[in-house]
Amino acid sequence: MMRIGRKPLVVNSLLLVAVAALVLLGLNTIFHSPTARAATRTVQAQDGTVSLSETASGNVASAQTESVNFATGGTVSEVDATVGQQVQAGQTLAKVDPSQAQATLSAAQDNLAAAQDNLNLARSGGETPPQQEQDAQSIAAAQASVSTAQAGLVDAEDVLAADQQSCNSDPTATAATNSATVPAATPRAGSGASTSTTPTTATATTASTCGRITSDASAVVSAHNGLNQAANNLESAELSVAAKRYVNPATIDQDQAAVTQDQATVNQDQKTLSETTLTAPIGGTVTAVGGTVGQTVTGSASSSSSSSSSSSSSPSSSSGAAGSSGASSSGGAGAGSAAGAPSSGASSSGGSSSGGSSSGASSSGGSSSSAFITIANLSDLDVIAGFAEADASNLAVGQPATVTMSALPNTTVPGRVTALAPTSTTVSNVVTYEETISLTNPPPTVKLGMTAQVNVVVSSKTNVLEVPTSAITTTGRVSTVTVLRNGKQTVENVTTGLKGDNTTEILSGLSAGQEVVEPTVTVGAATSSSSGSGTGTLTGGGLGGGGLGGFPGGAGVFRGTGGGAG
Repeated sequence: MMRIGRKPLVVNSLLLVAVAALVLLGLNTIFHSPTARAATRTVQAQDGTVSLSETASGNVASAQTESVNFATGGTVSEVDATVGQQVQAGQTLAKVDPSQAQATLSAAQDNLAAAQDNLNLARSGGETPPQQEQDAQSIAAAQASVSTAQAGLVDAEDVLAADQQSCNSDPTATAATNSATVPAATPRAGSGASTSTTPTTATATTASTCGRITSDASAVVSAHNGLNQAANNLESAELSVAAKRYVNPATIDQDQAAVTQDQATVNQDQKTLSETTLTAPIGGTVTAVGGTVGQTVTGSASSSSSSSSSSSSSPSSSSGAAGSSGASSSGGAGAGSAAGAPSSGASSSGGSSSGGSSSGASSSGGSSSSAFITIANLSDLDVIAGFAEADASNLAVGQPATVTMSALPNTTVPGRVTALAPTSTTVSNVVTYEETISLTNPPPTVKLGMTAQVNVVVSSKTNVLEVPTSAITTTGRVSTVTVLRNGKQTVENVTTGLKGDNTTEILSGLSAGQEVVEPTVTVGAATSSSSGSGTGTLTGGGLGGGGLGGFPGGAGVFRGTGGGAG
């Protein structure tokens, strides 16, 4: 048999001893001398504000986004908007060739004019305007004849009345009416007077006046007959015109219906013509332009509005779940517009979101795949954040929040919860709720699509006694703190209230100003011991102890959460 030399064994043994010495020296260096002790750290119990917050992450989105499309099909003749341009509501964004729409409108207007003419002709009895004028002249002439006859009758009656009055005023009128002349008395013989048959002046005048009464009466009768004839002629003329102008009511109704229908067609064609010009429905910033001159577009909804409060982004919880899926508002829009096409990272505003949003709109920040132009209101920004289901139950509309952006480490923006998702989003068996936090006066450096961390204050108490939560030890239902009095530490029972993010409300057991001992860690090199108010754990080949944590040891990790010996 071959014999193994002793020299290699000795060398190996010396190497092992050297390695062990180095390990001991390293441990002694790490944990310093056994006489090292940590100074006691204390904090005063004081009045302050205790706040409890829930955190999540999400993406910045516009609170209002409009995906604008042409409502009238045609060939795009001009595009007047560019990405990043500020536009006002009503501003022209693009146009399609209006020739076809104008021709259609002109034809509809001609049809309306013809229908209106038919209705007017039906209402006039089928007479043309010249015929209507002739009928009017005939009736006017007949009315004038009646007026003339009425005046003649009045004159005849006046003459008869005057003659009758004159005749009745003479006492001899009765005799005179039976003779044209009255002979004078016969003179006596020898008187020398001659005889005369000439009537006296009074007698002759009376006889003449009374003699006209008969003719006056005849004139009155003739005037009456003339008036009656004129009235009959007027009535005949009016009846004749009325007979010619009679129209069946059904014909009027039919022609009126035609006018109404043609007017509706004209109104629609006018709307179609106006829709060949695409205008901005809101003021904001153009985030995507998805069309070019010469492109053929089909008529669709002219504008599709979406709000970030009714949209959903991919879940993004504080536990490290996946962040936004890229359907956030502005990030997608910018990329799509730069390539000359809408962003592929967002669905159209009509699509429903997996978060069960109220309107079913997709994230307001991304441009629709079918949108010709997308406009976002960059002065009104939200963050859509996915909260874990246990945290979401504590949220309510109106709660204050603070928002920080990964890309802006020195920027904190206040906000407020403005909308809560009614249903959840589940991704990889992780349930989250997409909640909307509106930003208050965000600076211009905040951009659409930025990743944001949200901290929502769900409960808060002010002017209450508080101490750091780490200074409280709770076993079961009993909570204690270590109080430092005259250099001595004593354990005191306390009653706690609201447990906040960093501090806890003390309801009883402490007074403001008392010194409370905080956890400390002391490690001795010889014993590798630790002291403090936490507990140490040792896993694998690591070294146990309290308060430090993070020292690798073999296959384990040294963790410390408080006092106690490792």
